[in-house]
Amino acid sequence: QLELNRTKRTKKLAKEAENANQARKKEEEHIKSLMEMEKKESEEKWLQEQKIVRANERQLEMERQQEEAALERQKKKQMERAVRLEEARVQEKLKKSKKGKKGKKGKK
Repeated sequence: QLELNRTKRTKKLAKEAENANQARKKEEEHIKSLMEMEKKESEEKWLQEQKIVRANERQLEMERQQEEAALERQKKKQMERAVRLEEARVQEKLKKSKKGKKGKKGKK
């Protein structure tokens, strides 16, 4: 009878140990899957952030190009205006010099 009780107790302890091992393995697998999900989410978040960063960089580059083009247009307009003013100044000088010559001829 004593031997039978000892055998039952041993089997019961072995079964409990097996159950504990299975529970521990299940918990480890659960933790591992949670870590993998977290890693995957982190990678996806990083990829999304990189997309945003690249989009922002493209936007900034486009704005820079637009500003550069606007500055070029403004510079061109200023140059054209300067040329027109210079031409007008030269024409005015020519008119004055012609008037001056006509006046001198007339006095003689």
